[in-house]
Amino acid sequence: MKLTPSQHAAVTHRGSHLLVAASAGSGKTEVLARRCVGLVADAQAPCGVEQLLVVTFTRAAAAELRVRIARMLRETADTASSHGLREHLRRQAVLVDAADIGTIDSWCGRLVREHFNEAGIDPDIAGIVLRQR
Repeated sequence: MKLTPSQHAAVTHRGSHLLVAASAGSGKTEVLARRCVGLVADAQAPCGVEQLLVVTFTRAAAAELRVRIARMLRETADTASSHGLREHLRRQAVLVDAADIGTIDSWCGRLVREHFNEAGIDPDIAGIVLRQR
């Protein structure tokens, strides 16, 4: 897929957080996947997929993002110029399933479940089952 100038800008933007908002069928999933791979594959400051927070509105979009990111990471690893980067990208492709890629409601729910005490929320109300140790 050939990117438009604004899509290319979204993929390559660095230095601050970025919100990508566009209509259905406009290429958001492709842009987000390429942006994630670009951040993970950055030769000067590579990150791990566990450092990404990718929020979508549907479970289907989140699942598609996982598939695309893993595929793109493997493809990028195959053409990486250094052994270290190749290994990093292959490892990240394996870790994509554990990455924080999901819907806004699943992310907010996880925050509430993990930090109910700090938020002053009764765990019973938050739907939390506390494990006995």
